[in-house]
Amino acid sequence: MPKELIISFAFLGVFLLALIWGIADTAIVNNPIFLLLGVVAFVGHIVTAHLAFNQFSNTTEPETANQETENDQGRDQGESDGFDD
Repeated sequence: MPKELIISFAFLGVFLLALIWGIADTAIVNNPIFLLLGVVAFVGHIVTAHLAFNQFSNTTEPETANQETENDQGRDQGESDGFDD
């Protein structure tokens, strides 16, 4: 299980705990630190869930036959741009 997914679950747990606490005790909702905690947990969950999904997508996409010989720009690694590396 990727660490991003575990962190995403932790953020989700904190967010749900804050949500339940806010429903049970409505006086705490006026506290700005409590609201900041809820927003950070919500945004953290969204960001880490996207990171986990992208990591999962990268590991499950099929490899093509030419993927080993081409770099990110689509050129063969043997091609030269005129500069010595």
